[in-house]
Amino acid sequence: MIPVTAWERLDGNDLKTIILHERTHIRLWHLWIFFLWDVLCSLLWVNPFLRFCAGKLREDMEHICDAVTIRQSGRDALSYGRLILKSLTLFREKAAFPAAFADGTAFRETQERLRRVRDY
Repeated sequence: MIPVTAWERLDGNDLKTIILHERTHIRLWHLWIFFLWDVLCSLLWVNPFLRFCAGKLREDMEHICDAVTIRQSGRDALSYGRLILKSLTLFREKAAFPAAFADGTAFRETQERLRRVRDY
């Protein structure tokens, strides 16, 4: 499912890259891993270490998908990083609660993700 904003403002190559990234999540079973992780966290909800690990798990999954997408799309890391920034900007414009993206955690996660893309 791709937001209308993406269809309207991104070119075909950018859309193909985004779809490739999301297909990589599906192909690598990330959705099932997240589901099982959520079940584990529900069962062991009193363990604060699991909440910390959940964030790291999601970061690792994104890092894997970013690396695979860069390799398979034929894009260089710079153009892929620009696409991430462009898509974050587009999706933030249409967000119901744009303040949710303003916290320091979201900024640090995006900064770290772009650093990893750059280092690739």
